[in-house]
Amino acid sequence: MPTADYKWNQLAELNAEIHERFAETPLATIESQFAEVHDELVQLIDQLSDDELFTKQHHRFTDSPIHRFNRFGHLPQRRNSRPHRSARRHIVKWWKNHGAP
Repeated sequence: MPTADYKWNQLAELNAEIHERFAETPLATIESQFAEVHDELVQLIDQLSDDELFTKQHHRFTDSPIHRFNRFGHLPQRRNSRPHRSARRHIVKWWKNHGAP
């Protein structure tokens, strides 16, 4: 689940809440916070062995044989890179609509 308060079919509402919460936050602050979280994620991944990352059902929360994320190593990719690619498309579209280069 994206958060305790939102389900996957409520991403538009979640994004609106995030936008409202951070609309007045300076870009430098957001970039700094992003860098901190990124570094923490990289450190976590670096501490795990290949078995911990890519063996099916190695971790208790990935114990379902039919679950799409039954390998821990798939979670960072699916939960981090895909939403950012989607956000990038929206940002590029916004820039184009507002006459930015």
